[in-house]
Amino acid sequence: MAAEVELSEKSHSAKNSGHDHEQDFTEVVLFVSPGAGVFDDEKGFEAIGKTALYLSDYFEKNKTAYVDHLMAVREGDHLRAWLVFFLHGVEETARDSASVFRAVLDLKQQVESEILPLYTASRLENTRRLIRSLYGQPIVDVKRAAKIIDGSSNTASALINELVSQKILVEVTGRQRGRLFAFQPYLSLFRKS
Repeated sequence: MAAEVELSEKSHSAKNSGHDHEQDFTEVVLFVSPGAGVFDDEKGFEAIGKTALYLSDYFEKNKTAYVDHLMAVREGDHLRAWLVFFLHGVEETARDSASVFRAVLDLKQQVESEILPLYTASRLENTRRLIRSLYGQPIVDVKRAAKIIDGSSNTASALINELVSQKILVEVTGRQRGRLFAFQPYLSLFRKS
C-alpha cells in the first residue's frame, strides 16, 4: 500500500466560549496512510518508527511566508492562516517522503532482481548482508564491511570492488588508503533537485 496524504479544509462557525459572538474557524484534517517502510539490518523492511517528515526544508524554501505567518499570529492573532500554512507544509513534506520511500523500495527490488542473482550461492549471503546494511548506513569502508559479513578484509575488499564495478558503490575519498565507499544509487534518492 502506498502512502497517501490528504489535506481537507472545512469552514465552520462556532460560539466562542465566554463570548456572545460567533467565530469562524477552519477545521483542518490531515490524513496520512503509511504504507512505506525503511530497512533494518536484522528485521528487513518494516514500518517506520522514526521521524519521516522534516518540515525545516519546507520552511526554508518558504521562508518569507513562514516569517509572515508567524508575525501575523503574533501581531494579529491569525492562527488559522498559520495552521493552514503549517499543514500544507506537512502535506508537501509527506508527499515528498512517500515518493522517496517508494523509490527506496524500487531500488531494493532492482538490486534483488538484477544484482544479487549475479552472485554464486557461496557469495550471495555476504553480498546480501552488506547491501542490507547499506540502507541503514550508506557509507562503508573495508574494515566495516569485513565486520558486517563476518569475514576477512580481503573478502570484504573483493566484495566492495565487485559492487563498485556494478555501480552499487562509488569510492568517494580518492585515496589509496582509508577509502570510503558510498551506496550512490540510494543516496541519490535523497538529493534535492
